Parts: sequence; C-alpha cells; structure tokens
Amino acid sequence: MEDKEMNNLWKRAREVYLRLTNSEADRSLAERHFSNVEDLRTDGDTLVVSLNSEQTKSIFENKMSDRLLDALRLAGAPESFSLKYVVAEPKHITIAPPKAQPLHSQFQDSAAAAEEPLGLSLKPEYVFSEFVEGMSNRWALNTAKGISKDPGNKAYNPFFIHGGTGLGKTHLMQAIGNELKANRPDLKICYINAEAFMNEYMNALQKHTLDNFRQRYRTLDVLLMDDVQFMASKNNLQEEFFNTFYTLQNNGKQIVMTSDVAPKNLPALEPRLMSRFEGGIVQSIEAPQFETRLAILKKKAESFASLIPEMALVFIAENIRSQVRAMEGALNKIKVLAENDPNFKDNISNTVLNIILKDQIDKEKKIKAITCQDIIDTVCSHFNITLEQIQSSERTQELVLPRQMAMFISYNFTQLGYKQLEMHFKKTHATILSGVKKFKNHLDTEPQIVEKLNEVINKLGFSMKDMRD
Repeated sequence: MEDKEMNNLWKRAREVYLRLTNSEADRSLAERHFSNVEDLRTDGDTLVVSLNSEQTKSIFENKMSDRLLDALRLAGAPESFSLKYVVAEPKHITIAPPKAQPLHSQFQDSAAAAEEPLGLSLKPEYVFSEFVEGMSNRWALNTAKGISKDPGNKAYNPFFIHGGTGLGKTHLMQAIGNELKANRPDLKICYINAEAFMNEYMNALQKHTLDNFRQRYRTLDVLLMDDVQFMASKNNLQEEFFNTFYTLQNNGKQIVMTSDVAPKNLPALEPRLMSRFEGGIVQSIEAPQFETRLAILKKKAESFASLIPEMALVFIAENIRSQVRAMEGALNKIKVLAENDPNFKDNISNTVLNIILKDQIDKEKKIKAITCQDIIDTVCSHFNITLEQIQSSERTQELVLPRQMAMFISYNFTQLGYKQLEMHFKKTHATILSGVKKFKNHLDTEPQIVEKLNEVINKLGFSMKDMRD
C-alpha cells in the first residue's frame, strides 16, 4: 500500500472510530492518543503504528485496538488486515550539540534548527479561522493572536491558559503554532504535552542523553506546553522544566502553557515555578453561552450544512451545554444518521431529536440536577460517617477514602469546579484537587475501590459513563 493511500485509510478509520465512540470520556482519550502517533507503515497486510511512548502503546493495545481494527475495515481495509504497535525511537537522541558554540548564538541559529521535527504534530484544522469567538474566550483569543504576530513580546510572555476539558485551550495553543509556522518558518517551534515531555526526559536519563534533551528544548524559539498540571508533585520533572523555562524566558523566547486549573491552584507546584507562570498573562476560558455554542455548531457543520437544518443545531445548543466536545459528539451522531437517511432532513423534529440524543440530554439533566450536598450525604450514609467527619482534618484511612471519593464524585458528576467545592468540604482548592487526583490513582490499581465507587454512584442514579470529560 502506497503512503498516500495508507494515510487516507488511516484518516478515514480515525474518523469512523471517533464516530462509533459513544462515551465522551472515551472519545477524549482516543483523540488525545491519536495525536501521539509518530509514524505509519505497512508490512504486508499489517499496519505498523509507531507511538511516542510505552504508555501510549499499552493504551492502544489494551483499550483501542479492537475498535480501531473494526474502524479500519469499515474504512476500506481488507478483512485480513492486522495491527502492530511499536514505540518510535526519539528523533532527537542522535543529534549532537554544536561544538564550542556560545548559548546566545545557539538561539540565533533558529532557521537551521527548525528543520528538525519537534514534539507532537500540530493539527492543521486548529487555526484561528476555525476558532469561534465569544465572551467566554475573547481575551484568551486576542492574546493568542497577539503572540502569533509578535512571539516573545514581554507583554504576552509567558501565556498561561486554563479552563475545563473541551473548551478550546488546545485549539488556541495549536492555532498559535500553525500561524507561526505559516508566517515565520525561521522559528524553531515545539508543541508537546507534559506527559510526553516527561517520557522524553526519563528516556534521556536512562540513555545518558540529557545534554541532547536540553539542547533540543532550550534552543527553541516557541514552546507550546499542554496540560502542565501533569507536572504537579513530580519534583525532578519540575526542576528540569524550570531550568528550560528560565533559559527560554531569559533569551526572549515565547512560552505558552495550558492547564485545567490556574497556576495558584496546582497542587505541589514549586513556588518558583508558580511565580514564573503568573509572571505573564494568566487567562481562563469558560463554558460558552448559547450564542457562542450555536456559532460553534454552525462552524462545525459548514461542510455538511445541506444535510442538517438549523433547528437541529439550535436544539443541540439549547440542550447540551456542559462542554463543546459534548456538543460535537451530538452533532456527529446526527450527521451519521443524516448521511444514511435521504429523508432525514424532511422528517426531523424536536421530538425526533429528543429520541436520537436521549442519552446526551439525560446526562446533561443529571449534571444539572445533582448537588454536592447530595453526593456528600450519600457517601456519608454509605460509609456510616458524618458530615462533620468529612469536613474535618482527621487523616485516618476510614475517613480519607470516603472524603476523597466524595471530592472525586462531586468534581466529575457536577459542573462545580475545584474552587466552588471549597465551601462544601471546608478545604483549600489545592487539597480538593489533590484528593481528586489521589482517588483517581486508586481506581487504576485497586478494583475493590472501583467497586465501592460504583455502589455509591449507582445510589445517586449514575454510572461511570456519566462522568464529565
């Protein structure tokens, strides 16, 4: 199979995979890990997928492979087609640092360095023209556009964007990268997330190639770092990133970061890093209002607008408000039905849309209806403890686990943010964020805790698939 044919097949299969994925959480996971594909090649009837880390390889093999193979066959691959996953060798390891070259001249030699592929791929569709402006994101968008015209300007550097999942942080960050790539080919630009940065750092430690790793990142002109909350509590990684940050900033290079929370609310973040993060522009992106939601849907539906009437877009915008990604999932579901039913547009109505999107609408209603107090009361009843104990500072295991579970459920099954949960638990923002993270870690290794969690959320009328992204 030729490269062009193979890439087209992969693109179609990826789209089919995402359309067939009902859970917003699973779709978010898939989108994130599809971006970690480094290379594709065929070996007979086997598609060999090169990935950026062992962790990503494990996720493809154990969580995504069967559905991906089905998607490939639906996209046109033969029945005999199979998949193989490998970890790509980091491209930067064999690159030697320039000999006897002073640091300041390294930064001036950006044009030659930019020829080397860096970090993760930028999605070509993540551009400013595809980003829908609204009151919830206007300031962040204007700052991003300013950076794309004048990277490194002290007024914009560093730029820290924070907000919930699926609201456009990554789109905005990658739009900066795509704009600069198009207009400033002389710049050495790297888009990467904190997890991939850590994987590269650990790999460099193991292979004794830290000098190459540092040369790679400290000679950038623009660093776009996604999901920096991943660095919280990882002291060695924070130390390495601080030194990279310090070098870039001192040399007038642009740094853009995203996180699910503001710098001051990142747990276990070193004070000197927090100070650096807050030294530039810190801007939040909020959930969009109705007009912005409708504009986003119209933009997303431009290529197939003839299939779907505007009343369907209005219906989605009115009924699905929690996240942009949830709206896109509803729109994709309607698109698939419209493509396969020539009479769809003539027969569509609010009643039909209620039936088609029942699962998504029910999820939205549950999110709105449940309160933090409902959750705390249910957890207290289940574990036979009191509200006063949940809110206390006692650290016994009998109280820590229920407390963290209540925090986890409250964050994942309501629209409340960490800051809003403070009053309910009488804890600091950082303590609640830490509790949610620690409880989530338990779920990966302790099935008995998963069982207890399911018992509690079933009492609340939920299941794990109802978690917000």
